[in-house]
Amino acid sequence: MYSKNEADFLSERENELSYDKEKMDVILDNIGEIESFLEIGCGSGQIIKEVVKKVPYVVGVDESPDRIKIAKTNCKEAEFLVAKSDELDYIEVFDVVLTKGFLVHIPRDRLNSVYDILYRSCGRFIVLCEYYNPCFVSVDYRGFDDLLFKNDYAGDMLDRFKDLKLHGYGFVYHRDNVFPQDDVSWFILEKI
Repeated sequence: MYSKNEADFLSERENELSYDKEKMDVILDNIGEIESFLEIGCGSGQIIKEVVKKVPYVVGVDESPDRIKIAKTNCKEAEFLVAKSDELDYIEVFDVVLTKGFLVHIPRDRLNSVYDILYRSCGRFIVLCEYYNPCFVSVDYRGFDDLLFKNDYAGDMLDRFKDLKLHGYGFVYHRDNVFPQDDVSWFILEKI
């Protein structure tokens, strides 16, 4: 969980970036019309702030009370919950469940339980916007080697849940002027 200072720093950094509107437009256009949307690991609500413009019912979940407080200030039209990912067994079913930069912080031994929660919460689509690598690897993060990971998260889910299919995918490149952020792959998985 982030401290208040880290939460403020991350929220300020997110506010400086303008990629969420354009990226979410591309993803939501690829999906089509939906009625409900859940973001797990919503941080300060920057993505949700864009999604509420197109989706009637939007919920964000984050384990940091400080980040959720900022999210509620950023977007009053959505609902926000403070919860850890493994506490979401009770969550309702949404048309779309999204993670962005969330799975990259989940250790390998906890991934399957998080995948199960994503799958159970999803009525139609799961959108994963995460660092990609063909196999699970740890990446140095602020001097630690056990806090940030890359993986084929979409591949894991496609192998684990046979009624998911790949609906679409894309890549955000750090030198793209429209999406000025890290190199992130996004995958849309559809329940069939």
